[in-house]
Amino acid sequence: MSTTPLKSTAPKPDIALYVPQSSDLTRAKSGWGMAGGKEPQQFPKTDFRHWEKKVFRHSYMENGVRTEAKTWSVRIGYRGLRHNFPLGLSNLRESAKKAREVYMMLIGKGWEETLAHFKPDYATPEPEVEVMTVGRYIAAVAPVSEARPRTVNGYFVSLRRIAAGVMGLEGQKIGKGAAKALRQAVDDVPLAELTREKVMAWKMAYVARAGDDPVARGRAEISCNSLLRQAKSLFSQKKILDSIPGADALNLPTPLPFVGVPLWKQKVMPYKSRVDPEILISNAERELGAVPAMAEPWKIFLLALCCGLRKSEIDYLEWHQIDLKAGELSVEKTAYFRPKSDESEGVVDIGGGVVDVLRAAKLKATGAFVIESPLLPMGPGKHPRYRAGPHFDTLNAWLKRQGISARKPLHELRKEAGSMVAKLQGLFAAQTFLRHSTPQITAAYYVSKKERFSTGLGELLKKDAK
Repeated sequence: MSTTPLKSTAPKPDIALYVPQSSDLTRAKSGWGMAGGKEPQQFPKTDFRHWEKKVFRHSYMENGVRTEAKTWSVRIGYRGLRHNFPLGLSNLRESAKKAREVYMMLIGKGWEETLAHFKPDYATPEPEVEVMTVGRYIAAVAPVSEARPRTVNGYFVSLRRIAAGVMGLEGQKIGKGAAKALRQAVDDVPLAELTREKVMAWKMAYVARAGDDPVARGRAEISCNSLLRQAKSLFSQKKILDSIPGADALNLPTPLPFVGVPLWKQKVMPYKSRVDPEILISNAERELGAVPAMAEPWKIFLLALCCGLRKSEIDYLEWHQIDLKAGELSVEKTAYFRPKSDESEGVVDIGGGVVDVLRAAKLKATGAFVIESPLLPMGPGKHPRYRAGPHFDTLNAWLKRQGISARKPLHELRKEAGSMVAKLQGLFAAQTFLRHSTPQITAAYYVSKKERFSTGLGELLKKDAK
């Protein structure tokens, strides 16, 4: 009897599919991951069966035990955003259908309408309004200000000084890098902190530090007024705010900083000459003009006293600005210099004696500038640096030895020149000579009349004496 050998069959390999234990039953209903190794089917996102594989149940800890939610949720990503949508259903197939509904609305109407429909409690966060700080405002003003860089930088310094004082940040430079950290701390101060009350408190404290000395308090009041005036200029509607693109979106505080903050009341004292110009010129000619090593201080002296030029105007004066034949010089914009204001530009008469000195100096000139210096010009930048700094120091020391005790001896020469023109030719002539913007400025500092007024009763004493 023949026997037929039994056919051997290879054992079927075990199919290991990852299916969450809590979802075995529901997954089996969808025909995916069932026992027997049924392969998962691929469906497009527009088919609800695609979403049967995407929905999930959130899990959470309760009494130390991880518990799974009873309802399904879905996470959908679209155009760079991703959101979770609680579907609120415990049935897998119905949840998948709702997930498909979410997706179809999303690709048809976008995120805003989809979130409003399926997640009404979800509020799209309002874009954060960036707090306007001292630093951000300075960055907005810098490109639009028409003032010369040095002037507007002075305004920025004043604003930062006041902000530092208001916030108690003054005098905190401790350790390496502290200056940079302090600057950043000041720039981070919100403009809304510069309220009238806080600035007024700073103003009072600033002057109080000068003590009881009337002279020291007077100087502190002048300095305080200067800081307030310059900082307030940065919030000028006409000169600044109207020039900033989108100024309405800057989120500036209302009222603006420094509104309602008065300046210290000050009585402007007219300039009073404390030198004898004839003696001063005689001494200068002998001690400066006759000494070759003092040639530069000598020229500076003449340009300040005889021509009324400012320090920066002297420092950057070039030979092409001087017409020796006509006996005049022009104060004007150059590649290295920008006048204080438009009114500061003008033509100044030199005078015969000064022309002779400058003519002789021009023959020995080694460069384009009237005042010789080894220092290179920096141009009209925001940080001033005088080319002829050492020569200015030399002249200031000499002027102090002549009895000029003012804090700025060189500028005192310009005041002396303006005073002499005012007395001899009147305020209008002095305004033109000094190139002031208004006659009121000239009138506040210079007296035009030489006459003195009295009761005349003193003459009776002379008659009685006789």
